[in-house]
Amino acid sequence: MMLSPDTLPMAEGQWTDIYWGLLETENRQNNSIQSLYNQWRPWVQMLHPYAPPADPLHVTLYYDRDDNEIYQHAFYQHLEGTQWDISSSCILLGKEGVASVVELSAEQLEWYEMSEEAIPHVTLAVHAKHQAKDLGPMSKCLMALTDWVWTQLPGLQYSPSEEAYRNMYRTTDKVLLEHRQIERFHDREKTDHPQAAVMLDTLPDTLW
Repeated sequence: MMLSPDTLPMAEGQWTDIYWGLLETENRQNNSIQSLYNQWRPWVQMLHPYAPPADPLHVTLYYDRDDNEIYQHAFYQHLEGTQWDISSSCILLGKEGVASVVELSAEQLEWYEMSEEAIPHVTLAVHAKHQAKDLGPMSKCLMALTDWVWTQLPGLQYSPSEEAYRNMYRTTDKVLLEHRQIERFHDREKTDHPQAAVMLDTLPDTLW
């Protein structure tokens, strides 16, 4: 008997378990990550061929490829369906994409099980030649730089060595904690814009 597309066996490795804090969209205030990013989005899109991430905005706590039943049980018992308040110290704009650096509390960090090569973050946009998984290492690398210099705009820094920007505006959000099985897929391309530097000069000083 032939199988329909909906009943075909799932390819091995196509799905994975992810535990995340999903940014709440209701009652979003002006000091949220999304609100801050929206102010900068037109200029950001001119820096590199960025595209929106495939998944809704979230901070990943654990990306489980090995069916970790201990973590799953603890998560369901203590966190599933609850909310956290999180804060972000800055938004990073690098060659790999755009990410907001999340500062988890000591209690929240106990649930963070990502690679040591990454730091907690929310992926806001991904470069056409990169993947969302590159944003964690990018964030850690950029936060370790020591050559940040202030630009003409309050709150905005630039790193000559990495040709990256850092927006030092602090934001706060509520996230919904949940476990999902998700399929991974990748992105779309955009083109660079030759007037990105000119656009930076036109941003109002009162933006921050």
